[in-house]
Amino acid sequence: MPWSTVTPQKTTDAARFCTRNVAAACSFSTKNDSLLPTFRKLLNSFRSQQSPEESSLERWALFGLDFTTPTGFELEKKLLQSGRTQLSLVCREARLEANRWGFAEQLIAKHGLEPWAKSVLRIPKAQSETSDEGVMFRIPGSLVTRPRVVLVRVQPDRNQIITLMVSSRKEKWRPSWDWFN
Repeated sequence: MPWSTVTPQKTTDAARFCTRNVAAACSFSTKNDSLLPTFRKLLNSFRSQQSPEESSLERWALFGLDFTTPTGFELEKKLLQSGRTQLSLVCREARLEANRWGFAEQLIAKHGLEPWAKSVLRIPKAQSETSDEGVMFRIPGSLVTRPRVVLVRVQPDRNQIITLMVSSRKEKWRPSWDWFN
């Protein structure tokens, strides 16, 4: 798996992850700190050996939320709540919102998967397709909005629901079931 970088807004703090090795560098400093150029040089020196197929993919994982995307997304924001983890990623041609919801069994028992997903993701009129993989919703775009594709997968062994919502006009950025890890 390729390396990923996570950088919080107010610190110079980064970690690069690989499926077999973990290398981390952490620095807390001010904007004008003299160690910042050295830290950046060190961080940019990390390399991984990847196949061409792996180098076109990027893995994102945080507190049970685990998925792979084409390379190019950057972290825009994160939300860490009890029972929910969210990562918002952006690139020039797409926007992705990934969520992990805990207590899947209870949510599905009370609301049903499709009605719950339509409500919580605010997509009440979306067309759905159910398969063995999960539920796919398609929301057509317009002249001013990008089309959206939402994948909803239940992971009963972890009692969680994972949702991936991508808005993009380009096929490259549309999510597929193999994005789930």
